[in-house]
Amino acid sequence: MVDVATLASALETCLAAKDDPSVSRKMVTGAGWMIAWRFVSRVLGFGSTLILARLLLPADFGLLAMASTFSAAIDSISQLGIGDALVRRTESGLRLHNTAFTIQVSRGILTGGIIALGAPLASDWFGEPRLTAVLLFLAAGSVLASFENIGIVEYRRDMQYGMQFKLMILPRLAQVLTGIVGAIVLQSYWALLFGGLAGKIVRVIMTYVLHPFRPRLSVSAWRDLVGFSAWTWAASIARLFWDRLDSFVLGPFLGARGLGVYLIGTEMALLPVTELVEPATGILFPGFVAARNRGTDPVGLALQVISTLLLGTVPVAIAISAAAGSVVLLLLGPRWADAQPVIEIFAITCIVAPFSYVGSTLLVSGSHVRRDFQVMSVAALVKGVLLYLSVQTGEMRVIVGCNVFCTAVEALLFMVQLRAVGDLKVRQTLGSFGRIAVSGCAACLALVLTGFGWRSAPPDLLTAIVVGVQVGLVTLSIYVAVQLLVWRAMGCPEGAERRVLEIVDHFLQPVLARLRRFRGSPG
Repeated sequence: MVDVATLASALETCLAAKDDPSVSRKMVTGAGWMIAWRFVSRVLGFGSTLILARLLLPADFGLLAMASTFSAAIDSISQLGIGDALVRRTESGLRLHNTAFTIQVSRGILTGGIIALGAPLASDWFGEPRLTAVLLFLAAGSVLASFENIGIVEYRRDMQYGMQFKLMILPRLAQVLTGIVGAIVLQSYWALLFGGLAGKIVRVIMTYVLHPFRPRLSVSAWRDLVGFSAWTWAASIARLFWDRLDSFVLGPFLGARGLGVYLIGTEMALLPVTELVEPATGILFPGFVAARNRGTDPVGLALQVISTLLLGTVPVAIAISAAAGSVVLLLLGPRWADAQPVIEIFAITCIVAPFSYVGSTLLVSGSHVRRDFQVMSVAALVKGVLLYLSVQTGEMRVIVGCNVFCTAVEALLFMVQLRAVGDLKVRQTLGSFGRIAVSGCAACLALVLTGFGWRSAPPDLLTAIVVGVQVGLVTLSIYVAVQLLVWRAMGCPEGAERRVLEIVDHFLQPVLARLRRFRGSPG
């Protein structure tokens, strides 16, 4: 219920009552589809990660991380944000779509060529000779993916989330199944590569099966797309440095195994972000555009959206951090024991990440792409310097703590930029943030006093399960109880709690109505 309430509440908040109710309904429906997508995707992805973590070695994941760091760097340099540009335009037509497709294919071929040519250099930088063959494989995949049908962008612009769900879930399923079968047969990192390629092939085919548009090569409308895309391109490069600096800087120092442990640990720690925050911001982009087109400024609602997201992410982040030892033993296995400190510290990032995600989405949707670029450039520069200094210590806790600090700096920069383009209405949301902080601190204190939280790694699976359950129950019960008590003591003011309850009621009413009709039907 937290997923539904959080995402739907964020979406409902973004559209004021005066907006077109049909847009609101589409966004709430979209929330449902995205929740379904995230649930199925994470069940598949999480399950495959657990299986692959036991079939493959940490060094295999580290090798793929090195390769994806280099290939993603080249991909982002040539990324022009064509999809976002088409979503923002109210009109459509063959000229725009054909030009966008032509740019997309040209970019894919150029990207694949540069990745292939740069493969030996990347192999030398990371000190990993196997990297050359891996990058040649990824280069071919980049070219293949560029041929997907550009017409599917209309599903995103028109908020047809059902079609988007199909386009996401089937390629994901193909990727997971191919990766697992490949790992069982090959016992090698090549299983991950074949899985990724299978997902790309299925997606390209599906884009032509599900959408009737048949693109042709043309550049007649390039001027209509280049203005928005130029700053989107610059911002994507800055974001690339932010996202990939970890692998680029840490890879040569930690090696393939150390980097694999670090990256899988961060994936476990960031589950609240990937499960709650990312789906919400994915739906918010077209919603923010629609709100602006109807005269509503979403900037004034930014902190309301963030507080609602935090209501769900904070307790989950605390539980994951406090039970990191159990998480590692249960989900990854004893070979990944070094990931425990990574999870414990990096989970703190979940508390500040919503500020960055919502802030960036608001800036880009409102055509403030230049400001988004400025934030990401400064944040990436700070992160690069601090990561390089921290890695000299050789201490994983110092490296992870530095990363958390850099995320907080990024979040602060986004809030400064939002305040420059609109009224954040800070006073109206201070109560929500205060109650969340009090509840989170109470849950942490309870975990420390009971001795359930932040313990050394459990000796066996049974103990890990017991500790994990204890941490979850204590965190959830204390957090929810304190949150509701403080809220009621303050007179049940407007805030994240009320929005969540209203959206839960919004979703429950149709279900209850169907149940009543079912009970009243004869036979």
